[in-house]
Amino acid sequence: MIDILLPTYNGAVYIRQQLDSIINQTYPEWHVIIRDDGSSDDTIEIINEYIVVYPHKFSLIRDNLGNQGTSGNIDLLMHHSSADYFMFCDQDDIWEPNKIEVCMQTMTSLEVNNPQKPILVCSDACCIDENNKVICNSFFASQKFIDTTDSLYKMLALNIVQGSTTLMNRYVREVVKFIPKDYYHDAWVACIVKYYGIVQYLHQPLLRYRQHQNNVVGALNVGPQYMIGKISIIVNLFKHYKKTFALLPFRISILKWAIYKLIINLKRF
Repeated sequence: MIDILLPTYNGAVYIRQQLDSIINQTYPEWHVIIRDDGSSDDTIEIINEYIVVYPHKFSLIRDNLGNQGTSGNIDLLMHHSSADYFMFCDQDDIWEPNKIEVCMQTMTSLEVNNPQKPILVCSDACCIDENNKVICNSFFASQKFIDTTDSLYKMLALNIVQGSTTLMNRYVREVVKFIPKDYYHDAWVACIVKYYGIVQYLHQPLLRYRQHQNNVVGALNVGPQYMIGKISIIVNLFKHYKKTFALLPFRISILKWAIYKLIINLKRF
């Protein structure tokens, strides 16, 4: 069984398309766990409609913890998951019908030779606009990404793991004890998994990544100006990353991280 962890917040406009795309998956063994972060629109009403029709497929966490932000919400969802596998999910994307199936095939193959290791499988995505029209066929290519999954420091310098594309096994929950609220959840989880286990990137778009004005993180225009800006602010990032890296369950050299970040950004330029 796979737990699909879905944090929501004012997602009424697109959430039906996301939920329908999960229902239409070729892999049938899944359960969606949802926690809403205080929506003021019709998000909860829509979710309850699906719970009524599919009571064994969708469940909604109800608590009094208030707004936790994206990372805090996902952290709470992880603590509610107990399945052998789990996935992160955004409220406004669309999953390709074979998304879970392809990721599970890769996961199963990796687990054969890596028993009891934390494993994270992720994929590329195509970008779509508000009307589901394709903007670009590869998020990876549009961001001028470099596959950094072969090295912990490379991943710390450039995270290419998009949370909504991930599939993880239960051993990930054993090494990821919490997610800081002021750090991207996908980057945090990916680097911890890389240290203890395996991160596998699939160069296949299994997600339709929606771009709109309310994105928490959207596709960026990665050009010379963007790269120069990234290089110029590395010094200013030292304090923030030093504080964040101190929370990791292993030690990180900030100097080594900065060198990798500079080199990788220059390569992308």
